[in-house]
Amino acid sequence: MTSKATTMKVSFGGLQLDLRLGARDIVRVERRLNESMVNMFVSSEGGMKLPPANKLLIVLQEANQTHGVSDDDLIEAFDKFLSAGKTPMDLMKIVQDLLDQAGF
Repeated sequence: MTSKATTMKVSFGGLQLDLRLGARDIVRVERRLNESMVNMFVSSEGGMKLPPANKLLIVLQEANQTHGVSDDDLIEAFDKFLSAGKTPMDLMKIVQDLLDQAGF
């Protein structure tokens, strides 16, 4: 029996994204990051760290199921997101919610 990961709907800088992290999505993220998803948040000393925005945007891009959204679209949306008074920590919260939903 196959189960499909649940999709999370997110409004991000004027884009409407449908986010899901299934097995293929996770593999694509880790390939682009050249590290595991967990390593994004863990320093070499074993403590927690805030990943850079570009890595968080890669997670959003690879998890996004909305057709036709490019990396450039996400960067432009991130600019609008920040201009609207949001912070990189707000972006981190979106990614954390997505990871929680995916079982991380």
